[in-house]
Amino acid sequence: MKNIFIAALAALLLAGTGAGAQAGTPAKAPAKAPAQPSQHKINLLVVTGGHKFDSTEFFAMFDNMKDLTYTHMRQPEVQKILNPKDSRPYDVILFYDMWKDLDQQHRQDLIDMVRGGRSVLFLHHSIASYDPWPEWLELVGAKYVRSSFTSVDGVSYSPSSYRHDVPQTMEVMKNNPVFSPRPAFGLIDEVQNCIYSLSPSIPLLMASFEDRAMPAAWLRTYGKGTVITFKPGHDKQVFNDPNYQQLLHEAIVYLAKKNKR
Repeated sequence: MKNIFIAALAALLLAGTGAGAQAGTPAKAPAKAPAQPSQHKINLLVVTGGHKFDSTEFFAMFDNMKDLTYTHMRQPEVQKILNPKDSRPYDVILFYDMWKDLDQQHRQDLIDMVRGGRSVLFLHHSIASYDPWPEWLELVGAKYVRSSFTSVDGVSYSPSSYRHDVPQTMEVMKNNPVFSPRPAFGLIDEVQNCIYSLSPSIPLLMASFEDRAMPAAWLRTYGKGTVITFKPGHDKQVFNDPNYQQLLHEAIVYLAKKNKR
């Protein structure tokens, strides 16, 4: 290390007195390299509560996304920040909870938050939240009914059904605005028979199994807010799948760009 330092110092002295430099003329200081702008990391809020899940593999997905940082909050404590003011620090709010109900004030706070421009991602279990709240179907775009549900149009629905560990083929929709093109891929996951909102969504991903096909992810607007919903995401079989991880990351990046504070 000492020899390297001496050699570097000698080279610097020679540069100041060598050919092309007049005696007594100070050498010009080297130009400073332009400062590189710091890259903003996506600030993600992850909401859980009301359902057990494979937490190690679930949070590993976000740990491996180097362009974001995330905060984890559980129900019901998270309700105090799900409003237009206190949610401002977050670029995207990801719901992986399955909560029973919200009081009227927290319902209105959440609606105002999304309508005002917040970007949100609903993941699997969250589709089954809030049976007593008709507006949840319009916000998420689909609803898994746990006991009974009445829509904003007054239509009543009985409980939905599900099946575990169903082999499915996932196909990314062509020319969609969120996901990059990729070949169809297989996924083993829970299948939910949901009800869907009549207001339009943009399909992003389709799932096919046996003789059936159904939407697996979609994009919609809610006021000024942008919403993406994923049906897949029950357990570690899905969390460990590279295709699923990449699609989830692309959805978060898309929503962060759409977010309006």
